[in-house]
Amino acid sequence: SLKSVELPNLRSELMADACLEDLNKVLVNNMQDGKQTIVVIDEAHSITDPKIFEEIRLLLNFQMENKFLLTLLLLGQPELRNKVDDIKPLEQRIAIKCHLKEFGLEDTKHYIQHRLEVAGRKDSIFTDDALQAIQDKSGGIPRRINRICDVSLLTGFGRKADKIDAALVNRSLTEFGN
Repeated sequence: SLKSVELPNLRSELMADACLEDLNKVLVNNMQDGKQTIVVIDEAHSITDPKIFEEIRLLLNFQMENKFLLTLLLLGQPELRNKVDDIKPLEQRIAIKCHLKEFGLEDTKHYIQHRLEVAGRKDSIFTDDALQAIQDKSGGIPRRINRICDVSLLTGFGRKADKIDAALVNRSLTEFGN
């Protein structure tokens, strides 16, 4: 009965070793081809199993001739920092930590204008008072800015508005909820 308990663990360990070996080959080939490998883990704050963080840490062991074979980006909410800091072997391998703070009014204006330009609109559809309302209601958080702009643009479209003003922003938030 002891063998039946150990067998599944052995099988999963062998599979993990084979996967890591395959991954190492891919990383070495990428390096030899002059490519950089980047692994991005978004919403990493939602990871609850410490074993996953250990696997992530093991990814950072892939190196050759003092050159790292991959770059790892962990993206998440502020609680991610605490989770990483609690795992010292992982925390010690992270070279750069960055926290995106909320935008001020000027940053919010530039952010919205950039998103409009990417969408193909050169002139601003939002009035200055609308931009101030978006800043006030979003707290400068990009995800909230996006949501407020989306519902405001939708409301403006429905009302055939040429410009989005503060009254329309506030109306949109009332109709679609904060």
